[in-house]
Amino acid sequence: MITGMHPRDEEIWRAIDQGRRAIDWEAWFGCPEGAGYLSPAGHQVTARAVAGLTAFFNSRWLPKAVVPSPAPGRASDTFVGLGRHAPVLQFMDGAAPGAWVEAVRWWAAYAYLEEAAVPGIASVKRDARCDVTLSRFLHSQTQARLALMGAAHGLRVELEPAKASGGPGDVRIGPVFIEVVTFAEDQKFQDYERFRENVRAHLFALDRGRDIYWEGDLPELLSGGDFETWKKRTEEAAQQCAALEAAVDVLSSAGRRLTVHPGTAPQGTTLTGDTVESDQGRRLLRHRFLWRDRSLFRA
Repeated sequence: MITGMHPRDEEIWRAIDQGRRAIDWEAWFGCPEGAGYLSPAGHQVTARAVAGLTAFFNSRWLPKAVVPSPAPGRASDTFVGLGRHAPVLQFMDGAAPGAWVEAVRWWAAYAYLEEAAVPGIASVKRDARCDVTLSRFLHSQTQARLALMGAAHGLRVELEPAKASGGPGDVRIGPVFIEVVTFAEDQKFQDYERFRENVRAHLFALDRGRDIYWEGDLPELLSGGDFETWKKRTEEAAQQCAALEAAVDVLSSAGRRLTVHPGTAPQGTTLTGDTVESDQGRRLLRHRFLWRDRSLFRA
């Protein structure tokens, strides 16, 4: 069970985990009692952000965004790691205020553009609601933030402006036409995470009934016949290790060494794999304001 939460938040997330409540923005931000870093003014902003994000994306968007789609070939429908950015799920000291600021930024850009009746904001809202993917979310966020920068400088701004070549564009700020291109960079992360889980499940199955353990490097991303060949090598190594009570190495095509040992794994034994990061996550999902309105936070 999640620890370190306010009892009210814990109750809410237990209900979400058990399927008795759908995840919503109120749960995502956390209850006021658990956000002791906010001032009364900050809690008011949270309430406005919850209402605004719900109205902009609609109440069905967040559950779809964080729950894997059962449809084949739609892995990108799931926002990898989106929950890590929820203020209520920040357990490192000082992390919650930064996550709160970023979440408020998501709402504030849309709220400003809607209040200013910027042309095209309705199209951005429609696309964000219909295409529940991380790529679309990043695209919409980029459009909104660029438009907000232009509007804040008093320039005429338009979202989804018509292109001379036909069809809608992305953002026009004054005389400047901006085309936003986002890539599903998180797919690399998703593919390797899924592969790594398959590898761990395979090794766990080989451990069953044998007094052995594994350490070393997981293989690079393998597919099809290469993965089946590697699995066969690990099966043979597990059998040999158990029979001879001796360590056996398994090398991948790239030379990654995984070793199976007899006995019980000593403390500190690790399995390591590739480090895969998503650049757009750092730019848009994890970026933090360099300033904060101190009136929103407790001293």
